[in-house]
Amino acid sequence: MESVLITGASGFIGSFIVEEALKRRFGVWAGIRSTSSKKYLKNRKIHFLELDFAHPNELRAQLSGHKGTYNKFDYIIHCAGVTKCSDKKTFDYLQTKYFIDTLKALNMVPKQFIYISTLSVFGPVREKDYTPIEADDTPAPNTAYGFSKLKAELYIQSIPGFPYVIYR
Repeated sequence: MESVLITGASGFIGSFIVEEALKRRFGVWAGIRSTSSKKYLKNRKIHFLELDFAHPNELRAQLSGHKGTYNKFDYIIHCAGVTKCSDKKTFDYLQTKYFIDTLKALNMVPKQFIYISTLSVFGPVREKDYTPIEADDTPAPNTAYGFSKLKAELYIQSIPGFPYVIYR
């Protein structure tokens, strides 16, 4: 059975991704914060993995412990993120960077790394005529959240040979 780690699994989007992965018979690991609610994660087939993206040494220990017991994940859907906060410095791509750097250092790069981004990377594009955003539109975020997601995308794209897909 193939395995998938879904970070941000306790969130609105993440919890639906967990449900779909279970339907598709993946071994599902829900990556959550220690403070995360498991309200929408009741299925007994879900495995939980607490991850601390803000502290690289702690993250390394958490992932290393998993690898020692279960090996690496076949797929990772990185859906974790901060959508609002009292200090805009909290919006930072470094947590995604720490995560990927740790996966690489531990030889845990999956077959596919799926990064859940946002249309906020485009900012207020096409607001004059409200035509659909196009993939080749130039990103111009105007929020700390949009900037952080764009920086993470650019970091991911800069890694030679890294197997990624970015969803906006």
